[in-house]
Amino acid sequence: MTIFWIILAIIAGIFVFLLAFWLYMLAPNPDGRQRMEPYAKWDYAHRGFYNGADIPENTLAAYRAATDAGFGIELDVRLTRDKKMVIHHDDSLKRLCGDERLISETDFADLAGVRVGGTAEKLPLFAEALETVAGKTPLIVEIKVTSGNSAEICPLVADILDSYKGPYVIESFDPEAVRWFRKNRPDVIRGLLVSPFYQKSAGSFKRWAGVNLLCSNGVTRPDFVAYDIQRRTNRAFTLCRRLFGTQEVSWTVRTPEDCVRIRQEGGIPIFEKFDPRDIKQ
Repeated sequence: MTIFWIILAIIAGIFVFLLAFWLYMLAPNPDGRQRMEPYAKWDYAHRGFYNGADIPENTLAAYRAATDAGFGIELDVRLTRDKKMVIHHDDSLKRLCGDERLISETDFADLAGVRVGGTAEKLPLFAEALETVAGKTPLIVEIKVTSGNSAEICPLVADILDSYKGPYVIESFDPEAVRWFRKNRPDVIRGLLVSPFYQKSAGSFKRWAGVNLLCSNGVTRPDFVAYDIQRRTNRAFTLCRRLFGTQEVSWTVRTPEDCVRIRQEGGIPIFEKFDPRDIKQ
C-alpha cells in the first residue's frame, strides 16, 4: 500500500469517527417524542394570550385569557436580586415598563410599584402565575439564565414545580439549565431553545458547535428542540428531526399560514399576534 492510500485511509477514518461522534452528540432523548405526546395537540400562546393594549404579555391577565381560550402557555421565569422568581421576558424593564432597571439588580419589593404596558398589571411572581393557571392548561416554562446563574435558578424553579399539580415542561437557551434538569429532575420534560441569531458564536467554538451543530444535545438529551422559525432550515436541525424524529417546538409563529405549516410538519407552534381559533380546518 502506497503512502497516498495510507494517508487517504487515515483521513477517511478520522472523517467517519467525527461523523459518528457528531451524530452521537446530535441525538435527543430517545423517549422524547413519546414523552411530548400529551403536549403535542396544543397551540401555545407566547407569553400568554396578550393583545398589547389592555392585556400585556407575561401578566396574569394574559394567562387567564389563554386559559379561557383553550391555549397552552409559554412564559419566562427570571430571578430578582433577592432571588425571587418573577415572570418577565427581558433583562430590563425598559421595553414594557419604561424603567431602566435590570431585574437581576433589583429586589422584588422595589418592583411592587411597577406596572406593565401602561395597565394596572404587575410583574407576577412565578407562584402567582402557577396559582392563576391552576393546572387548567399545559405550560412551557422558559428559564432565563442571567450571568450564568443556572445553578441558582434551576433548583428554585424545580422546587416550586415539584408541588405544582398541572402539566408543564421546561426549556432554556442555556444548555447548563437543561442539563441541570436532566441530572436532578430526569422525569421533567425538558427542551433546548435554539436560535443562531440570539446565541452569538463569536469567541467560542463550543458555543458555535452547540448552536449551529446542535452538539448541546449531547449533554442535555432534550425531549424537544424549540427552534427559531426563521432559521429552522438549519441542516443540523433538519437532520435531527428527520433522523431521530425529534419533536420540534417552533417559535415565534406569527401568521396562520406558518401555524398550519408547522402543524403539518409535526411541530408544535408557540404563537402570537393572531388567534389560531380563526384558522379554517
